Amino acid sequence: MNLPTVKYNIIFWLCILCTACRQNRIENSCCQDSAFQFTYQGVLLAVPNAFTPNGDQINDRFGVKIIGAITHFNLKIKRGLKKVFESDDPLEWWDGKDGDSDPREDIYKYDLEIEFEDGKELRFDSHFCLIIEPAHICPDEAFSCIFSNQIQADGIINTLLNTGEEAFCQ
Repeated sequence: MNLPTVKYNIIFWLCILCTACRQNRIENSCCQDSAFQFTYQGVLLAVPNAFTPNGDQINDRFGVKIIGAITHFNLKIKRGLKKVFESDDPLEWWDGKDGDSDPREDIYKYDLEIEFEDGKELRFDSHFCLIIEPAHICPDEAFSCIFSNQIQADGIINTLLNTGEEAFCQ
C-alpha cells in the first residue's frame, strides 16, 4: 500500500507551495501599509514599515520614535498569531529575534498603545516587513518602504533620505 508515500509527497509539496507564497507576498506587498506618523498636543510618533536586522548596523531594529512626553507605552509584535516581542519601554526596539531564534523574513503585525499626559489613549495596529535580503524588494517596492533612518531627529518621516539599503538593489 503506497498511502504513506502519497501522504508525505502531498505534505512536501504543500510546504514548498507555502514557502513560495510567503516569498511572493514579501516581494509583492511588503511595504503596502504606510509608515505611521501621528502628532497630538506636541507629541510626535513615527513608525517605519520595514527593517533589515542583518547585522550591518543600518535599520537593524524596529520600534517607535517618540518625541514628547507620554504616560503609557506598550508595543506588541506578532508573527501570525504568535507574540514575538513586547515592551513597555519606548526606547527598547526589537532586534527581529524570537527568543534565541534568528530573525525570519516575513510580514509582522504590531499593536501599539500610548497614553498621553492628558489621559487620551491611542491604540493603533498595522504591519511591517522584516527583510533579511533587501534585494527581495528591489527595485519597485523599495520606494514604498520607510526605514528607521528615514525618520529625522525631529520625528518627521523624510522619504528623500537615503535608506542605506540601496546597495542591495544594484
